[in-house]
Amino acid sequence: MQPSRLRGSRRWALRLVAVAALGGGSLLAMAGPAAATFTTNTTNCAGSATIVGTGSDAGKTVSVNANDAKVTMLREGDVHWEGSVPTALHDNQGDIVIHLGLISVTAKTWGPSKNASNKVSKSGVAKIPSALKLVPPGTYHMTGYNSSVEGTCAGSMDLRFTGSILSSPVGIVAVVGTIIGAIGIVFAGIATALP
Repeated sequence: MQPSRLRGSRRWALRLVAVAALGGGSLLAMAGPAAATFTTNTTNCAGSATIVGTGSDAGKTVSVNANDAKVTMLREGDVHWEGSVPTALHDNQGDIVIHLGLISVTAKTWGPSKNASNKVSKSGVAKIPSALKLVPPGTYHMTGYNSSVEGTCAGSMDLRFTGSILSSPVGIVAVVGTIIGAIGIVFAGIATALP
């Protein structure tokens, strides 16, 4: 092999390694931290939810407790939630956020709420955010908190979304982009190696 062709194939190999490293790095960036439960619970809060699937998830049900570290998530459905504390909390506010790699989706926010009636429990129904239909399969991280005059309750949980990488538009774009990028690198390597 001629020295210039050897240099060209080395450059091509280095480019391929760089693309593989960047691709792997982006997958690692999309993965959330390890599973956890309550990070702070000075108010002794408790909570649970039952997710009833709708649309493509019709007929499926998932039960979640605030102490769970992981849950396999549905993409479409109604979340029947309830939360409680042993004593009334005042001036409550908080949110629940799903971290999807480089972006975050706020699933719910509340407050500030005075709680003048001194309620110690609350329940309701919320829809799963429609953006979750677009999320590629994988494990993502969810955080949430409720802050009050009396204290804070905060925690996190890993959400696992199942399915094929081709089951979401974002996944299809990622696969097509990867293929086009690989073809471009191969042609760039061939063009560089030719005399």
